Amino acid sequence: MEALVKLELPAELVGKIRSIRHYSGIPIDARFVTDELVAAEKGEKN
Repeated sequence: MEALVKLELPAELVGKIRSIRHYSGIPIDARFVTDELVAAEKGEKN
């Protein structure tokens, strides 16, 4: 998904896109995405 989004963005915005990996086998939910984004902003790795 990250690669597809990057293809559609202007070059100056491509560097702002980050990949979030989800391997639990259940569908990804909004809480997981926001928790991962907040952790990435704080420099943490889950």
